[in-house]
Amino acid sequence: MSPSEQGTTIPVEAGMFCWHEVLANDVEKISGHYAELFGWRVEPFELPDETIRVFMRGDDVVAGCSAAAHDKASDTVRWRSFVAVDDPATAATRAGELGGRVLVPPTDLPMGTYAVIEAPGGSELGLFRGGDGKNAVGIGAVMHNELLARNLSEATVYHRDLFAWHPVEHDMGTPYTVFHGGDANGPMRGGAMVPPPDAKLQRDMWLPYIQVEDCDATATRAESLGGRIAAPPMDIPTVGRVAVLLDPEFATLAIWTPPA
Repeated sequence: MSPSEQGTTIPVEAGMFCWHEVLANDVEKISGHYAELFGWRVEPFELPDETIRVFMRGDDVVAGCSAAAHDKASDTVRWRSFVAVDDPATAATRAGELGGRVLVPPTDLPMGTYAVIEAPGGSELGLFRGGDGKNAVGIGAVMHNELLARNLSEATVYHRDLFAWHPVEHDMGTPYTVFHGGDANGPMRGGAMVPPPDAKLQRDMWLPYIQVEDCDATATRAESLGGRIAAPPMDIPTVGRVAVLLDPEFATLAIWTPPA
C-alpha cells in the first residue's frame, strides 16, 4: 500500500512537533534521495531569499529540504525539528531564561514566524507559529522525535519548563523519558534518553523518526541509494522495529515500523 493510501492528518496544537526539515549541501541530490527512499513527491516552494523543496505524501505536506549554507544557525548538514508555539518571540526569550540560547531570532516568513533555539546540552529546535495547522501521520510521516541527551535530567527539566511538557520516566533497559502534553495522561510529544556510548555525541541532538512499512527493507533501500546504516534494524519491546540512517551527506534520521 502506498503512503498516500495510508495517509491522514491530525490538527497541530501548541507544544506539538509540527515541521521537520533536512538542511543539505546539495539540495537537489538530498531531496531526490528522500523522495526515492520514502516515495515522497518533491515540490519547490519560494521563500524571500531561497527556493526550498517540500516533501509531499499525496496531498499531505510531510517535511522540507533547504540549503545548509543559507541557514542562519549553522551550515552543518542535519535534520531539524520544529515545535508549535503560540508566540515564537516569547518562547525564544524563555529558552534563554532557562539557560539556552537563541540561534535565529523570530523571523517572519510567508507561511508564519519561526525562531531557532539551542538547549544547554547543544540540541537545536525550531519554534514555529503558522502553517496549515495539520500534521501528516502514518506511513511516510514523522511520527516521533527523540532527544539524545548526555545529561538526561538537565535536558528533561529544560524542555519541561520551556514547553510545559509533562515528563514520565520509563525503564526500557535504559532510562527513557516520555514527554506528554498537559499531564501524564496527555498526548505524547516526544521522548528522551542518554545516547548509546558508541554514538560519541559531542552535543545533544533531536532525532526524528519516519514511520515505514518495513524497517529492514527501507534500511536496505537507503544503502542502495547512497546512504548508510548507523544503527541496524532492531526490535524494541512494545515499540516496534527501528533503525538509524545516514543520508549521502551524513544527516541522521531514524525509521520505525510499529509492532504487527
